[in-house]
Amino acid sequence: MSKLTLDSVEWREFRIKDIFQTFIGNNGLQVHTGGYIKKSKFIESNIPRITVKETNNGINDYVYSTDKNFRVFENFISVSFLGGVFYHLEYLRYKI
Repeated sequence: MSKLTLDSVEWREFRIKDIFQTFIGNNGLQVHTGGYIKKSKFIESNIPRITVKETNNGINDYVYSTDKNFRVFENFISVSFLGGVFYHLEYLRYKI
């Protein structure tokens, strides 16, 4: 068990854009969100598909797609609209 406490780290404020990839959208500064892809467009693969699922770090299955909305991220925090939050460090080096 870790012996770290909240006092073990020097905490400071940060701006979302300083630690996350952002873009200027219709509502100002935004972070990227998931894209909708029909299940029939997925091919079984080794790329984890993150969903709103609240178990297994949100990983629902492992797939690939040629759909224009298909994206692969590493080292990111996923936040589902159902409230699940998970950190995804790095996955397998993908074979696409």
